[in-house]
Amino acid sequence: MFLVFLIIIYLSYACIGMPFCLPGAVWQSMYAGMAVPDSWLGIVSMIMMCCNIIGNTYSGKLLKYFKPGLIVTLCVFMIGAALFGIAIAGSFVFLCILAIPLGMGMGFIDAIVNNYVAVYFKAKHMSWLHCCWGLGAMASPAILSYGTGRYNSWRWGYYAMGVVQIAVTIILFLTLPLWKLASGTSEPVKETAVKKFRDLIRIKGLKASLTAFFCDCSVEMTVAVWGSSYLFVVKNISVEAAAQGLSMYYLGQTLGRLFSGFLTLRFSNHQLIRAGVVVFVIGALITVFSSGIVFLMGGFFLIGMGCAPFFPCLMHDTPNHFGKENSQSAVGLQLASANIGCVAAPPLFGLITAYIGYGMFPLYLGIWLTGMIMAAEALQRKQLHS
Repeated sequence: MFLVFLIIIYLSYACIGMPFCLPGAVWQSMYAGMAVPDSWLGIVSMIMMCCNIIGNTYSGKLLKYFKPGLIVTLCVFMIGAALFGIAIAGSFVFLCILAIPLGMGMGFIDAIVNNYVAVYFKAKHMSWLHCCWGLGAMASPAILSYGTGRYNSWRWGYYAMGVVQIAVTIILFLTLPLWKLASGTSEPVKETAVKKFRDLIRIKGLKASLTAFFCDCSVEMTVAVWGSSYLFVVKNISVEAAAQGLSMYYLGQTLGRLFSGFLTLRFSNHQLIRAGVVVFVIGALITVFSSGIVFLMGGFFLIGMGCAPFFPCLMHDTPNHFGKENSQSAVGLQLASANIGCVAAPPLFGLITAYIGYGMFPLYLGIWLTGMIMAAEALQRKQLHS
């Protein structure tokens, strides 16, 4: 029964990986039919991200009234309904409206499932949970691409993903009783204490944790948004090869989280974060000082693999750092901080390129990586002395 429940947890988290790249994956096919400029994609993405942050932040308060299993089930259904709505959307305004439940559903699931796994499961499951998120994120462009190619319409890809979400909703609904047990034991899930922001932010170490998540996602999202452009402009490789470099980054990140799940059996979360920094730096140095496509692909693969343990390992230590009674609210704030980093860091680098150029890409990543490891080390010192 424990294995079944674990698969359900993984499925629910993969569901929020699928909409992550939307609607950017097929925007070139969408915007002309809606009679809007190409640049308006940023509006939809911003609405999704802001609603995601709201879901992260208020997850603890929602748990005061509803059980985690029910919230996750309803949110997966909400995401599926939003995807069906996008499939029939005929206007940009409708698309923006649907971005609200899409972002909110992702935000609530993200915070609740992360905290649930951090509190009740071992570190390996947190790494594999985020590996499943990566699989969901990798699957959605393939589904959209297949639907567009097979039926000559981006709408069919959204229909297919909506069907997947509804199917998972049915599975979650039928297995709701399993959420009453945590980690395969008879211990019932405890209610989470809900505190005001001003009380939470005073908890020792929380500011360092929020900084670590902000810097980590600033690194990851900057690579995701600008990595291909750096390879194309600075390394003078083709557009197709540059896109493959980004695919190698995601592959490295996904495989890294798979392997780090096994490594948690031998090493602590903080040791894996330190090891990830070393791998990241090696990958960055290979990328900076190489020109051959094979080395560049390998460099981006190592960068992704280096990033792999940062988020899940930081997340899994949340109950240890701040106590189980504060963990849900802390997780919500951590995810909100992470998403703010996702929103803020890539546009800032875009502004830098307008004045200095893409050559600043490695240094820019290095600044955020340094901030992340300094915050993680401060958090570790707090844990050792508490």
